[in-house]
Amino acid sequence: MSVLIITNKYLDGKTGGSVASLGFINAFPLLYSDCYLIYPVNGEQSSPRINPGLKRIPCNDNRKKWEKGVGVYFGRIHRFSKLARKTIIEMKPKIVVFDTSIVSHGLIEIVKKNKVKIITIHHNVERDYFSDNPPPLIIRFPYRFYIKRAERKCVQKSDLNLTLTMNDKSRLTELYTNNRKPDIECLGVFEPYKVESVLNTENERKDRNTIKLAITGSLGYSQSNLSIIKFVNDYFPGIVVDGLKFETVIAGSNPSDELKHLCDDKAGLKLISNPGNLSEIIAESDIYLCPVGSGSGLKLRIMDALRLGKPVIAHEISARGYEQFVNAGFIFIYSDVPTFRKCIREVTSREFNRDEIRKLFFDVFSFSNGVARLSKLLSGDIWK
Repeated sequence: MSVLIITNKYLDGKTGGSVASLGFINAFPLLYSDCYLIYPVNGEQSSPRINPGLKRIPCNDNRKKWEKGVGVYFGRIHRFSKLARKTIIEMKPKIVVFDTSIVSHGLIEIVKKNKVKIITIHHNVERDYFSDNPPPLIIRFPYRFYIKRAERKCVQKSDLNLTLTMNDKSRLTELYTNNRKPDIECLGVFEPYKVESVLNTENERKDRNTIKLAITGSLGYSQSNLSIIKFVNDYFPGIVVDGLKFETVIAGSNPSDELKHLCDDKAGLKLISNPGNLSEIIAESDIYLCPVGSGSGLKLRIMDALRLGKPVIAHEISARGYEQFVNAGFIFIYSDVPTFRKCIREVTSREFNRDEIRKLFFDVFSFSNGVARLSKLLSGDIWK
C-alpha cells in the first residue's frame, strides 16, 4: 500500500517539533512498504536521520520574503500545494499523512476527490498555539484565519486524527465536533529512531554546595519568553530552602532583550544565549524546570531531562502528556507560587535513582514503543 507523507518541519532541525516529526515519519516505512515523503529543504536535499525506506521528494521555496507575506493574504500558508497536488494525482496513494493540519490547507479537497484515506498528526491545537505565539503583525489576521479554517476542515475530514496529548484530543473534540464525530486518538511522541538504552552508573544526586537548576529551550518564541519572564519575576524568588544554595541556569536560542535585562546581575541566576550543546547544560544540573504555562502540545524539552535521568519541576500546562512520570514521582507539578515552593522542598528532600527515570523514559518514549502504538491504531481493515 502506497503512503504519501507531507511535513512542514525541517527534519535536520533541533527543535522539539522537528524531532517529534522525525519519529512519526520514520515509523511509517516499518508499517507500509511503499512510502513517499514531501518535506521542506533550504538547498540541502538529504538528511541522514530520515529512514532510508522513504522515497524522498524535497520541496524548496525560492520565493522572496515579501512574496511569502503577500501569499498569506491569498491563503498560501505553506509551500507544498503545487508539488503535493501533482504527486497525489500521478501517484494515487492509498493514504496521505499530513504532519500538522497546516499542510492540509488547500489539499483536503483533492485528496478526498481521489478517494484517498487521510491521517493528520496534530502537534498541538494550532489555534491555541498561534494565539500564544502570534505571527508578525502584518500577516497575523489572515494567517490565523486560514490556520483555524485548515484545522477545522482537517479534523472533520480526516479518517484519523492523532494527537500528542490527551488534553489536545479533548480540546480538538470540543472545538470541532459536528454531526460526524471526528476520529481522534492520542499517539504521544517517541524517539526518532532506535537508540540503545545505556543506563547511568551514578544513581544518586551527589551532595554539593550548590544545587543547580536548568531551564532550556527556544527562548525567542513568545510562549516561552513570556513564561520565563513570569518565572523570573514571580517564581525565582521562591527557590529557597534553609541550608541550601541554588543556581538557576536559563539556556537557549535568541532570548529577548527584556529577558536579558531581567537576568543581569541577579544573584543565583545565569542566562546562556545560544549555547552550543543544551544536553551538556542539562547533564550538569540537578533539577530541570519547565515553566511554560500556555499553549498546547507536548513540551518536548522535558524529554531531554528525563532521557538524562533528571527529576523535573513543571508548570501544570507543561506536564500534560507526562502523566506516567508524574505518577512515578519523577515530575512535580505546580500551578502557583505556593505549590512551586512546595515542589522545590519536595525535590530537594529526596534522592532519585537516575537509572529508574531513564528506564521509564525508554519504556514510554522508545522508537519501538512508538511504532507499536502507531501499528495498533492502524490495525483496522481500512488501513490495510
